[in-house]
Amino acid sequence: MEYLIKDFKENTKYKLFLFISIIAFLLVGFYSFYSSQFTSENRIKFCIWMFLFVLGIIFLSNYIYKKSLKPEKIMLCTVPFICILYIIFMPTFKNHDEIWHWYRSYEISEGYMVAQKNGNELGELLPTSITTPMGIDLNNKTNDEIVDELKKVNYKLVSDSMELKLETEDKTIVYSNTAAVYNFVQYLPQAIGIAIVRIFTDKVLLIAYGGRLLNMIISIALMYFAIKKMPFGKNILLLMCFMPTVIESFSSLSPDALTIGISALFVAYIFNLAFDKNKKEVTKKDIAIISAMGIVLSLCKIVYLPITLLVYIIPKEKFRNGRKIFKLSAIIALFFLINMIWLVIASKYLSMYNGGSSNIQIQEVLSNPWNYFLKLVYSVQFQMYNNIRTMVGGSIGWDGISISSIVPIYLLIVCIWNIIIDDTIKNKLKNYQTYIISFIAIVIIGLIYSSLYVQWTSKGSKVIEGVQGRYFLPILPIVYLCLGNFIKIKSDYNQEKITKYIGIVGLIVQIYPLAQMLHFFM
Repeated sequence: MEYLIKDFKENTKYKLFLFISIIAFLLVGFYSFYSSQFTSENRIKFCIWMFLFVLGIIFLSNYIYKKSLKPEKIMLCTVPFICILYIIFMPTFKNHDEIWHWYRSYEISEGYMVAQKNGNELGELLPTSITTPMGIDLNNKTNDEIVDELKKVNYKLVSDSMELKLETEDKTIVYSNTAAVYNFVQYLPQAIGIAIVRIFTDKVLLIAYGGRLLNMIISIALMYFAIKKMPFGKNILLLMCFMPTVIESFSSLSPDALTIGISALFVAYIFNLAFDKNKKEVTKKDIAIISAMGIVLSLCKIVYLPITLLVYIIPKEKFRNGRKIFKLSAIIALFFLINMIWLVIASKYLSMYNGGSSNIQIQEVLSNPWNYFLKLVYSVQFQMYNNIRTMVGGSIGWDGISISSIVPIYLLIVCIWNIIIDDTIKNKLKNYQTYIISFIAIVIIGLIYSSLYVQWTSKGSKVIEGVQGRYFLPILPIVYLCLGNFIKIKSDYNQEKITKYIGIVGLIVQIYPLAQMLHFFM
């Protein structure tokens, strides 16, 4: 008893913060959901699930607070727990474009690495049952028709459809036009998961969940090693792991999961080579690892190819015989060449999907680049708030399930606060390194907007359409580190306690999105 009283007194501030935070988030959640059109039975289920989740939060928060854990260990004991709940609470194919990712993942799991052309459509001869996983025919329909069909999906429909079997003999052309332009590399985790589970069961939904599960495992592993490898600024990678948008990607069939994970690991590895004083020389092994990661990263989406230019922040002293420029330029040339090869292959898919409008858009840019530049600047400015909100986690799912503004605002405040007080990132970068990072961030933002102008923007639109906040997640760590480098405020905060605080906050803020999913699909 004496120990308990002493422990409570010593940790009063922590316990008060934890108690107030959980109560505040629960009050917001219960006020919004309990007062809505729930049946009595669903109200009871909702309360039970939320009670169990809060118990999990209390247990994990107490464990984090009492133990001396490194940031990567905190991520490992919290994020898988959250991701599994997202996998359970978010029905299959309700995440962003997940039905298209399902088709592409399954296609690759059967060995079709490049989409085949069938008439004027892109698709492969696959089991018809993968297009009717819940008794709803989703093949050969427009996006709007698919959205309307998927609005019917809820927990009851998922439960009732668990016994639907994969009929391998009955096949049809499964169209994956929107996903065909994506390289098979970013679908390998999902495809391998699907192939493994298919060995043990013929239930369609279980096979899909197998793809989700391995995608989650691979992306979490990449983030774990990224946080571990990062020489400083580990907390931004930890904080990213708790953003609902990132959790959604990790717990779905989305290729964004691999993109986010491999970009974080690439950044961490390069910063480790550049700033770790114990690392005296860049070895052949390092070059091989950089090359492998850079190829995967740039093949995920070509707009992220400039991230590979980070290799130039590595000091020349760490290269034998001072041959930095030669070696690094050879690596960048390799990345560029591989991407150009894929771009040639994927260009036919893009022209088919857009009906040739891409060429018109490109011609407009070349004929009047100044007008396009003004449109790009206006679009960045006009969409900035929404892109930041959705990047942090303002909405999730294909239905655009809106999360209370308290979540993205709270996470954004924590992010800004951490930039200010994180002494590990201050005065770390030299001027040339800052210029390189700034250049990379600006170019990638320009490429994201430009690619969506070519692919999605309708002719005559005043702004560039189709831009989503999640597209900027791969450059968030380098922007964060660059900004933190310039802040000269001296902080007296204990960095270990700040890391614990981020872990606890990351758990607590999940109450609202999980409650929102329960309410939406129950």
